[in-house]
Amino acid sequence: MAVYLVPKNVRARFELIPGLGLPELGLCGAGALVGIVFAGLAALFGASFLLRMVFFVIPIGLMFFATRGGIDGESLYVLAVLYRRWRAGRKRYVQGGGV
Repeated sequence: MAVYLVPKNVRARFELIPGLGLPELGLCGAGALVGIVFAGLAALFGASFLLRMVFFVIPIGLMFFATRGGIDGESLYVLAVLYRRWRAGRKRYVQGGGV
């Protein structure tokens, strides 16, 4: 078995399985906490066990699919981070609508 040094800037070094690393696992954990809160609120209002499980699983699934890469390799989470960074940056306006 050969051992290779992985450079620090390689993202695959921090992936548990391909496409699922520590940040994605943390976001799924946050989805689980939201799901627990929703399921607890549903239990307070007397919802059935099946409905409580739906309220628990849906946020986890949404966070999982929000962190999965699409066709271009970027996930919804990464696109949201890039969009926030773009919105915070300076813009250059061109007078007359030129390119």
